[in-house]
Amino acid sequence: MPNPHAFTGDVDAGFATADITPPLNLEMAGFGPFMERKATAIHDPLMAHAMVLVVGGKRFAIVGCDVLAVSREFTQSVRREVEAGTGIPGPHIMVSATHTHSGPAIPRLIGWGQQDEDYLSKLPGLVAGSIIAASRNVQSVEVYYGEVPVEGIGQNREWPGGPIDKRLRVLKFMHGDQLVGFIVHHSVHNVIFSEQMHAYTADLTGVAMAKVVKEHPGSVRIYLQGSCGDINPVDFVNNLSP
Repeated sequence: MPNPHAFTGDVDAGFATADITPPLNLEMAGFGPFMERKATAIHDPLMAHAMVLVVGGKRFAIVGCDVLAVSREFTQSVRREVEAGTGIPGPHIMVSATHTHSGPAIPRLIGWGQQDEDYLSKLPGLVAGSIIAASRNVQSVEVYYGEVPVEGIGQNREWPGGPIDKRLRVLKFMHGDQLVGFIVHHSVHNVIFSEQMHAYTADLTGVAMAKVVKEHPGSVRIYLQGSCGDINPVDFVNNLSP
């Protein structure tokens, strides 16, 4: 990471994950309405990646979920369970989505994947559980921030030559010489795979960040998606074979 900067002051953080992969044969959300695209396999597991941060005696939580989107109702359910389990105030809890198009339907979007009520009834507890587990793993950390220019990842799908995100931002959390967690923020549609994909996958962000975790076993990754509406990966084409 070029020119990383360490934060000063006491910071504690804990990380944990939870597997939120749905059962097979549920409709997948993304790529178009009324496709009735169902999952027949698992390419890579869908996960909730959580961090609890303690700064100045106050606790905050962030959880990134490998799903298309989250709703206000879903977020409120997660916050209630975490607050009951940890005491972290609901407004201090951020629930985010990586925007993979090969995961389950969470919000009610007409035509864009049929919701499964049984799965949705269990999901808030799974996501909240990752935050509760992270709260039990809190330890002293050193925090570093860095930015790196990235070219050739995104293209503006609406306006040729239009705005794209040209930088990737990273927070990394070290306990001694061990990387315990990291947060990446960048804006790009999570669609390396296509509408022909019938396997659950965290897609671009999940597959890419898993490579970093493989090099740093035990670390937890969190991807915070930016304003990706107009930005697709370079050379992305619908109907491309998986």
